[in-house]
Amino acid sequence: MDILKAYLIFDRSAKGYIEEADLAKMLTNDYDDGGATQLLLTDERWKELDVDGSGRVDFQEFVYAFSQWCSLEDDDDEEDE
Repeated sequence: MDILKAYLIFDRSAKGYIEEADLAKMLTNDYDDGGATQLLLTDERWKELDVDGSGRVDFQEFVYAFSQWCSLEDDDDEEDE
């Protein structure tokens, strides 16, 4: 899945941004796992997404956050070797 498709999963109405309430609602509605997915949306994780603190995550912030998270995972994988 490319990054644009991933972003549009969260920005379903194509507003050009994602708000925390939209993300929480999407996680709650789409995944009935007893609330486990909501544990993924911590205040810290939201701050990592909302780089400029506007309360909205645009595509640029989304790409930046995911590239940072992926780079951290890559670093962890290298340490394990």
